[in-house]
Amino acid sequence: MDASTQACSINKHLLIAADESENTGRAVAYVAHMLGATKGYRISLINVVAIPPGDFFVSPEERKQWIETNETKSRRVLEECRETLIRAGVERQSVELIAKTGAYQSIAEVILKEAVQIGAGTIVLGRRGISKKEEFIYGSTSNKILHSQKSCTALWVVE
Repeated sequence: MDASTQACSINKHLLIAADESENTGRAVAYVAHMLGATKGYRISLINVVAIPPGDFFVSPEERKQWIETNETKSRRVLEECRETLIRAGVERQSVELIAKTGAYQSIAEVILKEAVQIGAGTIVLGRRGISKKEEFIYGSTSNKILHSQKSCTALWVVE
């Protein structure tokens, strides 16, 4: 059974997919506004760094530098999102940061698998805001999750 068909329980654990987009900022602000200082919720923030194929890089050093740069951005994005939640009243110990780096073919699949592993009942993500043409060529993580997720009680896609 793959990750998208396993059942998540109904609970107060949210998984928020975070990247550098303005839409992530709106999704985190929405959760912060909705939950604020409400007790009993757990929030996991996830950022996925998908390493391009080896032929994308000129040298191993370039690959290493690309990974380091993007992992630094990942940590910064997660920290900024956590601080937004804390300023709204969410307790620091209720927010977990998850950074994933690997040669993933699908960021959506990584997010769905993580939701099952941690038992999140809700996935929250911002709509990336790419054009229809870009979405056709590259695909949309939010669209893939929307059409693939069967594992969680709720999916919030914040525009």
